[in-house]
Amino acid sequence: MLRKFSSYSARLRSALKSRLVTPILDGKHSVEYTARGVAVGLFIALTPTVGVQILIIAALWTVVRTLKPDWDFNLIVASAWTLVTNVLTVAPAYYVFVQTGRIMLGRWDNLRGYDAYVTRFDKTEFPDLSWYESIWRQMVEVFDVFGLPMVIGCLPWAIAGAWIGYVWSFRLITRHRAKSAAHHAATPGT
Repeated sequence: MLRKFSSYSARLRSALKSRLVTPILDGKHSVEYTARGVAVGLFIALTPTVGVQILIIAALWTVVRTLKPDWDFNLIVASAWTLVTNVLTVAPAYYVFVQTGRIMLGRWDNLRGYDAYVTRFDKTEFPDLSWYESIWRQMVEVFDVFGLPMVIGCLPWAIAGAWIGYVWSFRLITRHRAKSAAHHAATPGT
């Protein structure tokens, strides 16, 4: 059992590295451009928009490129980082958003355990609809049930996640490029 978990864990780490970290390190764009992509992707990932996140990123990218080109960001990197929240992580993420929102709104008497939340969240599934219709209906239902607390509660997470993602990726890329430059300088004939 432990060996199976270890194998799964190694595959997960490898997949995350290849999809999230490698595109950051291998990019040829400026450090700021790529770090902004991570920040934007994490900001959108940490909002209750699973299912339409990449569409939001694309729309935001188009607006930013048109109105404020110096704030442009890496569209591919931003899209990849929205995958932090996905079908597997949506219920726990939304639970954290709802509880944070209830606390921020002073609704201490309305705090519920995770089991009660999941039971209510599961009632928002629509298996008889197409995938797109189901996502849309579920999003509308979730907002109808959890609404304001979820929207308010996601903001501190989205802002903190974007900031941490920017700082982390900026430092990671900078260190990686410095190491790479030192390696190339030390290697004869390159």
